[in-house]
Amino acid sequence: MEVQDIIIKTLLEKYKTGTITDGEKAVLDKWYLHVAVDNSEELSDEERLRTFASVLIGLEEVIAEKKPSRHLWPRVAAAASILLVLSVAVYFTLHRVVAPMQVAAAPPEGLAPMNKGVVLKIAGGKQFILGHAQGVLNTTDGTKVKQSGEALKYVQASVDEALVTHTLTNNNGNKYTLTLADGTEAYLDAASSITYPVAFKGNQRKVSITGQVYFKVKHNAAMPFYVIVNDEIIEDIGTEFNINAYENETALKTTLIKGVVSVKRDKASILLKPGEQTISFGTGLIKKTVDLEEATGWLQGKLIFDGETLETIMNHVARIYDVDLVWVDEEARKLKFGGSINRTKKLSAVLNFFRETGKVDFIVEGKTVKIFKKK
Repeated sequence: MEVQDIIIKTLLEKYKTGTITDGEKAVLDKWYLHVAVDNSEELSDEERLRTFASVLIGLEEVIAEKKPSRHLWPRVAAAASILLVLSVAVYFTLHRVVAPMQVAAAPPEGLAPMNKGVVLKIAGGKQFILGHAQGVLNTTDGTKVKQSGEALKYVQASVDEALVTHTLTNNNGNKYTLTLADGTEAYLDAASSITYPVAFKGNQRKVSITGQVYFKVKHNAAMPFYVIVNDEIIEDIGTEFNINAYENETALKTTLIKGVVSVKRDKASILLKPGEQTISFGTGLIKKTVDLEEATGWLQGKLIFDGETLETIMNHVARIYDVDLVWVDEEARKLKFGGSINRTKKLSAVLNFFRETGKVDFIVEGKTVKIFKKK
């Protein structure tokens, strides 16, 4: 067995077991980048792990047969000379002779918006991971559901199915569209969910949500539409409205875009007009006029804020990119900013927006973002 084969094989095995150091992973990433894929291709950790596993199998065959393996993908065999040179770098990295900064690692801030999939949970607890398939979804409870790209649409069925409920959860950084059986549309933001009946009957329609959801309600005076969130009830009176109910937000906010809604919390009740928003506090509610573009910017893939604290803004960022926040300087939480960010771009674009203000800086380590206040 050649020395370079032993070194690379050792690193691959350490990567699979999660014991690899940052310096070792940097060299392995660079080797992989040169011999396995085009530089422009980006892989998730899960995809890289699967690919490394394939490489490891290929290397074992090469070592066993003492000749190039047909199982290795194109360009690996042709890069043997690169592998030999890089194996020397690996050796010195393992022995701490070369500083880690001398080998370029994949940018830690190159994270794209979260893409963990959309999950549909049906009666009995069975779950479906929704992709980009087209056509009718074959559920086991007989419900008629049509899937089309980033959207799911129900067909109003027999009223006997009104007792059957489904839950849709969006684990992606971009919005997902749901059309209920009555024609009402619900747009789910990242880390949001909605529970609803697959058919409506009786004298009312009720759904419950977590996270942030925008509704376009199909009006039916004989069957009012209610949204239940925590201890709050939003009643539609022919309208479009946005509900922001993330658990780590300071308050639950309901914003009216069109029509009229009634918002109730405990004994408090407020009737909203377009451009108005309720903010809950304890068992009470207050009302204020808001910028509708700011409240609904997420539907266009934007993060819009006007005088918002960095803590509130970064909570949104954490959900979109699936990262954890560490506030190194607590004072940074209270800094306020205004502006607009494209939330479909990589994390680096978001962080650089705030860096350019000269007020804050960030260090990204894996899935953790450390936040500092500039002195």
